[in-house]
Amino acid sequence: MTSGPPLAGRVALVTGGARGIGLACAQGLSAAGAGVLMAINLKAVFFVTQAVLPQMIRQQSGAIVSISSLAARVGGIAAGIDYSTSKAGVIGLTRSLARQYGPKGIRVNAVAPGVIDTEMTRPWPEEVRQDFIARTPLRRLGTAEDVARAVVFLAGPASEFITGATIDVNGGLYMS
Repeated sequence: MTSGPPLAGRVALVTGGARGIGLACAQGLSAAGAGVLMAINLKAVFFVTQAVLPQMIRQQSGAIVSISSLAARVGGIAAGIDYSTSKAGVIGLTRSLARQYGPKGIRVNAVAPGVIDTEMTRPWPEEVRQDFIARTPLRRLGTAEDVARAVVFLAGPASEFITGATIDVNGGLYMS
């Protein structure tokens, strides 16, 4: 076992990393030792993945972690059709890439956050926020750091036998 940050010497590309969940993921990956890049839903994931795959193929290793959403799984909650559809596309892209590039040593996974306390959800009426808290078994909204911890796990060596998976980070709201 090596000491030091688990992602030292690795590069992490983060789409949607300017604020909220993306920013927390970028910060978490950086704290874990990865060098981090930033830019939006499905197209960004596709183009960034397309750009990094040749290097990952050459080195016969790599980990891609995309951000989907609970909205992709349930057809939207407070999100519109376009958002839900694009995030569902991220899950499909994740599975396709995992199947195609797994034999080349490349792991591809996604994280599907639920209702997270970010700039996107803070303007919601308090009764809407409280309704989500009441429907969430863990009785709170998630934090961007909750999501970032799942991303760091999937990017790191502790998840080396996980590919094609989507990890739900929603306090159990998906079950409700």
